[in-house]
Amino acid sequence: MAVNAFGDVRDVETGQLIAGARVSPESRELAGTLRLMRERPAAGGLRRENTTLAVVATNARLNKVQATRVAFLAHHGFVRAIEPVHTSMDGDLCIALSTGKEEAPVDVLGMAAAEAVARAIARAVRLAKTMGGVPGLASPR
Repeated sequence: MAVNAFGDVRDVETGQLIAGARVSPESRELAGTLRLMRERPAAGGLRRENTTLAVVATNARLNKVQATRVAFLAHHGFVRAIEPVHTSMDGDLCIALSTGKEEAPVDVLGMAAAEAVARAIARAVRLAKTMGGVPGLASPR
């Protein structure tokens, strides 16, 4: 998982907002990206430099079409964890690959992958260190 989402990140287990737009660059208080966008829809200066990248691997045997389907379904993890997601400021991508010979239903794999992706997004945010002036949750306050 690589997370540099434009939107806010929620812990999918608790629903708690854990990262996102801040009240000010010096603050750790979250402002709520979606709320800010609704209040100031014409705000300019938004950079198109954000992305969230996921790789989902399984030991199930998948052909190209099935792997594409698993990646498509796994993308729902982005929706569960990031709000708003898939904006024009994001370059989100999810890739699935198969390393094994086990049998498993593609839909079940995809739903499990979506859950894993959502949890991995929150985990990546929690483990992020401060960088480029943006405070990370893993760094001391």
